[in-house]
Amino acid sequence: MKLHKDVLWVWYLRTLSAGVLTFPFVHILCKATGISLLWGAAALCLGEAVALLLISIRFRTCRLYIDNEKITLATGVLIRRTLTVRLQNIYSLRTLRTPLLKKYGLHSMVIYCEGGAFLLPPVKADFKEKLRNKVFSEECST
Repeated sequence: MKLHKDVLWVWYLRTLSAGVLTFPFVHILCKATGISLLWGAAALCLGEAVALLLISIRFRTCRLYIDNEKITLATGVLIRRTLTVRLQNIYSLRTLRTPLLKKYGLHSMVIYCEGGAFLLPPVKADFKEKLRNKVFSEECST
């Protein structure tokens, strides 16, 4: 399944807010080094534009699949990275919700399994429930 379009807006807002929060540090750095504030602001804007472009590409290439045996997260354009976790190896799920995710009705999920913990990209409530049902029904049947 493709990620919901609200995920893109959440990622955009996070990136833009990070740029706004770093501007005072750019201002201090420019004063300390004698660089014009205009050049510092231009570099910050260029960095934000590149970050937004990369986020847009990641969003369009990110796919999340769930079936009876595993959950798979695939990302990448030139190099395709795939994370696969077998449902039987998952021993805990945790839901994370920031105020921004709540506003858009999204949930971030952390999967705890043998071998580590993995943070999934934000998903809608129906996918969250589908994943919970699959994991806990598999645990009950084994």
